[in-house]
Amino acid sequence: MQAIIWGKSSPEYLKAAAKGLEASGYRVKFLRPHVRDVESSIEPADLVVVAGTRLQSAEVRDLYQANGTRVLVIDAPPIRLQGFYAVTPWRVNNIPATAVAERLGLIGHVEPVRNPGWKVLVCGQTAEDAAHLLTKDELRRFYGDTLRLLSRKWGSDLVEWRSHPRNPMAFEGVGVSEHETIDEALDDGVAALVSFNSTCGITSLLRGVPTYCHPYSFYSEVAEVGLPSPFHLRVPNRDRLWSFLARVMACQWSLEELATSDPWRAAIGRLEVARDADVQQRTAVL
Repeated sequence: MQAIIWGKSSPEYLKAAAKGLEASGYRVKFLRPHVRDVESSIEPADLVVVAGTRLQSAEVRDLYQANGTRVLVIDAPPIRLQGFYAVTPWRVNNIPATAVAERLGLIGHVEPVRNPGWKVLVCGQTAEDAAHLLTKDELRRFYGDTLRLLSRKWGSDLVEWRSHPRNPMAFEGVGVSEHETIDEALDDGVAALVSFNSTCGITSLLRGVPTYCHPYSFYSEVAEVGLPSPFHLRVPNRDRLWSFLARVMACQWSLEELATSDPWRAAIGRLEVARDADVQQRTAVL
C-alpha cells in the first residue's frame, strides 16, 4: 500500500510518522508543500497524511478526498503538550466520538476554577488556516463585528482584543492585550473569552473561564456558542469538559508513539465516521 506525506521530510515528527506508517505496512513517499499548482502534484495513494493547517493543506485534502483517497491530518495538538502531535481524520482537530480514558492522564489533573474577572477578551487567529478556512478579510470582518457587538453589551472599556502573533490586526475603540501568553492574558481580569475556534479556547476552558465560540468550533460542545452577556456567564461544566478532553487526548501522540503503528491504526479506523461528520460541519463554516 502507498502512503504519501504531504510535507517536508526534515521535521522529526514527520520522520517518526514515516516510520509508523511503514510499521503499518505502507510504502511512504514525501511530497513537498508550497508548490504553485497543487492539483498537478497529486499522485495516486492509498493514504495521504497532510502536515499542518495552512489553507493549502485543505486544498490537498479536498483533492484527494474527491478521488476517494483516505486523508489524515497531523499537527500540533490543541492542548499544547510538549513533544506531542495530533493525528486526526479528514481535518485538523476532528475529535473522535469515543474516548480513550487512559490517555487523559497525560495532561495531569485539571480542575476548572474560575478566577474573578471584569472584562471580555477576544482572541484573534491566523488567516487562511485549514482549521477555519477564512481569509484575512473574512477574519477581520468577523472580529470587527464581534468587537462592535460586545462593546454595545459590555461597554468598550471592558472589551479587550488580543491579536494572533502571526496575524496582527488592530481595531479602534477597544483595549489591547499585550501579554505574551494566553495564560497571562487570562490572569489579567478576564471574565469571558471569545474566539472563532482558536485553541486559546481550550486553555480558557481548562482554566474554568466562560468561553464563547463559533458553532463550527471543535470545542463548541463544551463552550458556549455566540457572544457573552455580562449579566449571565456560564462556567464550563466539569463533567462535559472531562469527557471532551478524554476524546481530545485519544488523538495526541508522542514522537516515540508516532514511529509505531498504534496512532495510524487508530486514526484510520475513525476515517469513515469522521468523513460523514466533516461533510456536515464544513457547510457551516460561514
